Amino acid sequence: MNKYINSIPFNMIRLCIDSYNGYKITGKAYNSTISECIDFMDIYEVILRMDRVFDHNGNPLSSQIRRSFHQEDTVFPYQNKPSTLVSYEELAKHKGKIAAFDIVVKGRRNSTWQGCVFHKDIEYTFSTILDMIKILDSLLKKC
Repeated sequence: MNKYINSIPFNMIRLCIDSYNGYKITGKAYNSTISECIDFMDIYEVILRMDRVFDHNGNPLSSQIRRSFHQEDTVFPYQNKPSTLVSYEELAKHKGKIAAFDIVVKGRRNSTWQGCVFHKDIEYTFSTILDMIKILDSLLKKC
């Protein structure tokens, strides 16, 4: 976990879970490049909103450009180290009513995320968003 805190803190998401009912997950998400939390009523909402944060940061850079008939936010060019507003130590203070997870998004290839989930100092690797949701679901069933 420490290697990510020191090298890519802007790719980390602190996911604080307040309620869980099957695949219905609600709570708050935090990232070091945004000053306010993201309240979400569904796990898919946090994924879409964090995608916009990553697009704005330019890291991790998406391998595909999103197309839409509506005006979209500008995707910024790649940035090696986007500026951070909050330290990881501040993010780690946030806890959910049920659980808290640290998600590191290493890449965004094939319109999905690749990375790892940390829970209680154990690392779980995922290669798609669906894998990540399955990991979160199995961990939440144990809480």
